Amino acid sequence: MMQTATEINELPGNNEAELSLIGLTFVRGQVPSAAKVLATTDFYSPYLRDVWGACLELEEERQMVEPFAVHDILKRNNPGAAALWPVSSLANTSLGIPITHENVYVEKIRSASVRRFLIRKLYDGIQSLIAGEKGTIQSLRRELNDLEFTEEAKGNFTSLADIFEKQVKPALLDLRQGVTHKISTGFPAIDRIIGGGISLSDVMLVAGIPGGGKSAFVLQLTSNIAKQGIPVAFLSGEMSDKENAFRLLSQSSQTANLNSAVHLSDNDVEFYNKWVDALKTLPIYMDSRTYDLRTLSLSLRNMVENYGVKVLVIDYIQLMKLNRFDKHTRTERITETSQEVKRIAMEYGIAVIEVAQFNREGAKSGKPGMHDLEGSSQLEKDTSLIFIIDREEQSSNVTLRVVKGRNSGLSEVSGRFEGWKLSFEF
Repeated sequence: MMQTATEINELPGNNEAELSLIGLTFVRGQVPSAAKVLATTDFYSPYLRDVWGACLELEEERQMVEPFAVHDILKRNNPGAAALWPVSSLANTSLGIPITHENVYVEKIRSASVRRFLIRKLYDGIQSLIAGEKGTIQSLRRELNDLEFTEEAKGNFTSLADIFEKQVKPALLDLRQGVTHKISTGFPAIDRIIGGGISLSDVMLVAGIPGGGKSAFVLQLTSNIAKQGIPVAFLSGEMSDKENAFRLLSQSSQTANLNSAVHLSDNDVEFYNKWVDALKTLPIYMDSRTYDLRTLSLSLRNMVENYGVKVLVIDYIQLMKLNRFDKHTRTERITETSQEVKRIAMEYGIAVIEVAQFNREGAKSGKPGMHDLEGSSQLEKDTSLIFIIDREEQSSNVTLRVVKGRNSGLSEVSGRFEGWKLSFEF
């Protein structure tokens, strides 16, 4: 006889969180705002489902949520639950409950509920596949897509009170103590014109003419940021990991680009090995094999959770695809990719630095602007900062123009780019 999913033992639940949330509700006399997304089916214990249903009923009727009123509803709807939960037991759930942890309880309850749903659906799906039932895979896919949409749709709005209490007040205290959460570029002159550095969730775009030093600039930014102890993920679509490591070694040692070297002396090798030993502890993680954002997003989740990555560098954005089977036109792909990169920055709470190419007309013009970027309209919308590197022909003089700055005005800073050692100074 085939076992059904409802007969599976030891489905995940969190009895402590369920009891704590109910106790917190009694303490406040109303259902916490963050908990109103929870249905009775989100609770694992059948009797606690009845208790939560009574709390929701009182809340809907704008009555005080307290143990006596809840018990009266239990007696009416489910005498068994009323017998199991006398008024004294209901009241005891509120003893010693912190009054500010509803979000923690809600998240634990929802997490267990989602896992139970998935286990049941997957188990039933496996049984259906074994039985050879048609349409099982399509049905599972629809169920999972519906769940993903539901989870994304819940709880996206946050009250102004919560924002002030949990985000603004701590930020004010940090500012009073001189603590900033902005990430320095390592160039004080650039930090000054962009309001102190790069913010988490920002998308910063760097553009310039071919050979203008865009890739060298973002690689130097990567090194500068990593030297502050901030982990950086560096994704390159044009150069291998070894080539980028050679370029980083050349920048740091202030020597000629090693990718152009054909021979090194013993002294040279010893010199560079000392630099290697000094640089290899930097929290930089390179990838030159990923070209699609779906793979990148999965990989980045691991990097953020396990390695603490705070900055993602993409060199360059127009080479990226949405997935390995992307059939979009180039313009469509840039539009979709730009939107997805912004979503990644917001979801993971990281800063993104992306390199972009000018279109042919912009590359030929004397002083290209935002409108000359390939896929310019969408890139402009999705970025917080846009830098354009202007380099005088046959000269090491450069100007870094800020043509879009969310928290800064339009400005520029002059500097030098020593192309032979791939190094900028501002």
